[in-house]
Amino acid sequence: MNIFRKKARTGAAILSAAALLAGIFAGVPRGVTVANAADTADTAGTGSAVVTAAGSAENGRAVQSSAKLSATAFATVDNLMNDFTPNADGTADNVAKLIFGKDSDGNALEWYVLGKDSGVSGDNTAIFAASPIISAEKYEDNASDNKTYEEAFGQYAANPAEVYPNHYGASDVRAKLNSIAGDTKYFIYGEQRALNKTTVSSYDADSKADYTTSNELYLPDGTDGNNGQLLAGSGNDKVLSMNTYSGSGNAFWLRSPDNTASGNALYSNTSGDIQGKSVSEEAGVRPAANLDLSEVKFASAAVVERGKDTSGIITPGSVMTPRYKANNSDDIGWVTYNNTGSICAERNSFMISLVVQGNDGTNDWYYTKNVYNKEIVTASEIKEALNLSSDIDLDKCKIWIETTLTDDFTLSNGIGYASDFAQKITEEEITGYISVRNIDQPIPEKQFDRTGNVEYKISNKVGLKSIKWYERDDINLGKEVAEDETADYGTWYYIVIELAAQYGYIFSNDTYPSQVSTSVSASPMRADVSDDQKTLVVCKVLKTADDRLISIEPPQPIQVEAGTAYEDMNLPEKVNITTKFNTRTTASVEWNTEYIKSGSYDPSILTEQTVTLRGRVTDVYSINVDNVWEYLELTINIKAADAAEAPTADITPGTYTENQSVILTSATEDAVIYYTTDGSEPALADGVPSGTTKQYTAPIAVKGEAGQSVETTIKAFAVKSGMNNSAVETFTYTIDIPAPVKKYTLTVVDGLGSGEYEENEQVTITADEFLYGMPFWAWTGLEGVTIVSGSEIDLSVTFLMPAKDITVYAHYDYPYIPPVYIIEASVSGAGGSISPSGTIYVDAGCDKTFVFTPDEGFEIDKLLVDGKQVDASQKYRFWYVDDNHSIEVTFKKKGGQEPTTKQEPTTKQEPTTKQEPTTNQESTTNPTSTQLRYKILDGADSKWSEDTNGNLMIRGNGEFSKFTCVKVDGSIIDASNYTAREGSTIITLKAEYLDTLAEGSHSFELVWTDGSAYTTFTVAKNEDSDDNDDSNDDNDADGADNGSNTGNGNVTGNVNNGAGAGNINNGTGTANGSMDAGISETKAAEENAAASADTSPKTGDASHTEFWIMLMAAALAGIAELVMLAKRKGKEE
Repeated sequence: MNIFRKKARTGAAILSAAALLAGIFAGVPRGVTVANAADTADTAGTGSAVVTAAGSAENGRAVQSSAKLSATAFATVDNLMNDFTPNADGTADNVAKLIFGKDSDGNALEWYVLGKDSGVSGDNTAIFAASPIISAEKYEDNASDNKTYEEAFGQYAANPAEVYPNHYGASDVRAKLNSIAGDTKYFIYGEQRALNKTTVSSYDADSKADYTTSNELYLPDGTDGNNGQLLAGSGNDKVLSMNTYSGSGNAFWLRSPDNTASGNALYSNTSGDIQGKSVSEEAGVRPAANLDLSEVKFASAAVVERGKDTSGIITPGSVMTPRYKANNSDDIGWVTYNNTGSICAERNSFMISLVVQGNDGTNDWYYTKNVYNKEIVTASEIKEALNLSSDIDLDKCKIWIETTLTDDFTLSNGIGYASDFAQKITEEEITGYISVRNIDQPIPEKQFDRTGNVEYKISNKVGLKSIKWYERDDINLGKEVAEDETADYGTWYYIVIELAAQYGYIFSNDTYPSQVSTSVSASPMRADVSDDQKTLVVCKVLKTADDRLISIEPPQPIQVEAGTAYEDMNLPEKVNITTKFNTRTTASVEWNTEYIKSGSYDPSILTEQTVTLRGRVTDVYSINVDNVWEYLELTINIKAADAAEAPTADITPGTYTENQSVILTSATEDAVIYYTTDGSEPALADGVPSGTTKQYTAPIAVKGEAGQSVETTIKAFAVKSGMNNSAVETFTYTIDIPAPVKKYTLTVVDGLGSGEYEENEQVTITADEFLYGMPFWAWTGLEGVTIVSGSEIDLSVTFLMPAKDITVYAHYDYPYIPPVYIIEASVSGAGGSISPSGTIYVDAGCDKTFVFTPDEGFEIDKLLVDGKQVDASQKYRFWYVDDNHSIEVTFKKKGGQEPTTKQEPTTKQEPTTKQEPTTNQESTTNPTSTQLRYKILDGADSKWSEDTNGNLMIRGNGEFSKFTCVKVDGSIIDASNYTAREGSTIITLKAEYLDTLAEGSHSFELVWTDGSAYTTFTVAKNEDSDDNDDSNDDNDADGADNGSNTGNGNVTGNVNNGAGAGNINNGTGTANGSMDAGISETKAAEENAAASADTSPKTGDASHTEFWIMLMAAALAGIAELVMLAKRKGKEE
């Protein structure tokens, strides 16, 4: 037979011998006709399958006969509701039974199916127990005593007072049935959920009235004399003939009372007759119930045993078991079937069984297969298991998978959950390449390999059935090679591979040999597909090796220069080999430089390296290389490159007193030098300087600082392409430049001692005892310096000069001016006067007397001081005034009559000891307030910056003993942020606190117990300014320079204008001897200041003698100082 002829399309033999062809296609079905899906004809509403006539032949195979699944073998929900309803006479055309629950002995309980109960909502069927659930039970324990009616006994139109012992609603047997309905001994939870409540009507023999009860289980009804018939259902519309529904034949209770005796109830005896019986006697209990079908999928008589494969014939009248719906069919698994008669079942999470149910034209049958993971069952396997005479058409069968679960998800004694019925699938043609791997190439003197596998990615579609080898007879297929035969040298052989399409797939009739690749090197010859397209046979041809390789001689190691590329190493292209028949002495070799056997090689690395390459001989395929490793190794030794010369410095490392410029050189021509100057190791990363490393391009400046010893360490190495880097050389230089003598500036304001001084040099500063008549008070600006002698309040202080410029201020005190208080004096009504009257100003500490003068015919009625009544006399004195007051007098006519006319108040009396405030005095915003407004004497509107030396000092004229707190920006600040001391009241804000404030203007309030003083200060950030000190300078300077010596001899100087420190005089004095005017004006200024409410308290009375003496002395001192200043100025000119 010529195997190179055109590919056969009809499945004809590729061998000349018919027996050999049969061997290749052994087990492949022939003449199979796939049934069309249209052959399926489910009868509407019945779910039964219809098939074609029995015994007929179609396309050479037997076809299943036409039959309908028996009603008692398989029933849909519609069947259960409609096909088993009893007739009006109690008989039934179809009688079916279900297994549901257990009896008291633990046996499966059978129930008659009675059809849908119209009195219960939803899909349902009434059921009646075919045997007693309890074999013997009393109807009621007490047959003689009536019971008082309770609502639980039943619902009446009019409730009775009591009921007989034969009352069903009050009976013990009803209570027993209610208990059974919720007892897992009888019904597991899944079954309990499937029980609907049924409302039935019963007769009360005592009250001669009907009543209703609603329960899951209830007794059927009956009538004495209506023997042989029972009533069930919500309307007693299910009439049951005992000839049809006799069940086990045991006697059992009915819910009907015996009207002839209150202690008797009706029961059905073993003959089916209905009679009366004492309720205290025993009888069986055969309840009726209603089954909820909303969760039922269907009912089947197929018997499923977990973990077992079963099959059998279903006898007529077999009991069915409900199969319930799973929440999701895929939770159970998947089942399909195809047109070639195969069923595939696959489980998901639970153990499942495949169930197939059908009819062979005579009997119903079933087949089950336990599915552990995935199972494929063919129709022929089912036919064989059941020993059927005709083939099975899966289109006419019911196919599903199911699992059995209890409430705790165990796999036994539960209820069955079924999947959807199997879907018929259209098998997919296999296209593309099919790869068969792991078949060894035939080796002379070795047996042929008959094992292998289909490539994983297509193994779900194709399976390997067999591999066979054949000798070549000319160009035809010769005899098959026996399993113990070995291959010869230089011989042609055929390999025949038989492949099987997996479930759901078929081979394409257009499959060509080249679409099937194998791990053996062979030429494709032929491909044949079976008629059912489930089998593919591929034939290929190959030739064995002509010679046998004995050994391969590995090459000797080679040595190359550093940096040499692999392609420039002249790697060996041939190696020596030895063969059995000496047909070859050398073989070509290829070296793998991408995947190194051992070591590593980097041409950019110039140190010594060793690398081992792996190679493979490439032209020995015509030689049997069995047991000879065709791979070999080559060791390459790479020599290290020379190193560049290390850098040298033109200046010898050491200590120098001047800055140096270091030149680095390398003896290697064109070498590049890299260096660091911080002592770290110079380095390159990918050829780029890393860290602090720099490339040398110019002399390196080595510098020092005056007064310090500065050490610089240079580390450097040389680099040149194609050479190793030089060693790192270190050059260390120390620069010691002598330090110059540094002096710092001392500025003394309003004192002596300014100049330039060295650090820690002793400096003495001196202040005047008096300045413009003001006595020395204290130094500021000495914070943080070391005082050698004296203190901040001494005229002369000696201290050590700090290492910075500083400014020191001498401060001078002001004359004390006491505060003034207000007394408001008035008359209420008419009838007299008060003297003085109106607003009266009184110096602090002085007394003030008020005189009351009644008009003729009047007398003093009452006197109010500060709003409170006091004893009245002709006058009233305020002693030692230290606060504002009010006084009000009221007159009355003698004899108790009120004055008839109102006397005009006297004119406002001017203060006897005070002049009215001058215009430069600050007015009081609240004349009646008891709080005084004090003055800021020093530091008003100051400016402070971070660069200012020292802290910020502000002084107010209130008594230090009355000082309470300091407010900045309206908030009290912590006392740790300032110091407070006497000298009136001196507050020094600390620099570290000022540094925390925001840049800009800030309000400042100095608070005493009886008043406060206000000003502002400015914080400037990062300014080189002495604004704060300058502010104090300005205040002092005002006192020193505010007077002027004009050409006519007039000298003016401010004594006190109430605005801050340094102002001496508010009047003017003339140098021509007119001293009275100056004194008079000075006094006026003093009185103006005293009239203000923002001065410190003082003592004295209205005479002011001490005040005049003190004021005169101050004025004389001021004039003397002005004369001295004029003389000094004259000398300077």
